[in-house]
Amino acid sequence: MVEYETHPFVVPVACRYLLHVPPHGLAPNPLLVLTLHGYGQNPEAMLRLTLPAVGPDTIVASIQAPFHQYVGTPPGNSDPGYNWGVRQHHEEAIRIHHEMVRTVLRDLCARFELSRKQCVLMGFSQPVGLNYRFIGTYPEEAGGVIGLCGGVPRDWEEDKYQHVTAPL
Repeated sequence: MVEYETHPFVVPVACRYLLHVPPHGLAPNPLLVLTLHGYGQNPEAMLRLTLPAVGPDTIVASIQAPFHQYVGTPPGNSDPGYNWGVRQHHEEAIRIHHEMVRTVLRDLCARFELSRKQCVLMGFSQPVGLNYRFIGTYPEEAGGVIGLCGGVPRDWEEDKYQHVTAPL
């Protein structure tokens, strides 16, 4: 067996989200939904799924997961899909998810003059557990969480999370 050392380091990574702004202007007390796609999906697909659920008068930001792979075969002709991380590096995936969500919330709340209570996290599959961890870590950062086809984190009952009053 070859012996080696592991040396982690952090570098900035460009991230993106797609933004739907209601075409006829904002209603009083608008809602912002940050929507996160499942493993191997993309923000375009999640935006198409989210808008019918929340309505066209809702501000929707569909965040692209930070890690990419090719979906389908052969790889040279397939579309890219994205994911939020793998089990072996879950601590780093959680940190990146939290930074991404906090950045988008901060920027869009400032742009649209929203309170955090007007913000909802929505996730399909893989990011559901990440969104639970986010609201348990930062309970004042969002007014609610919608989880579709995902699960509660295994460590949800541990004392490391704060009390959450937002609807889950």
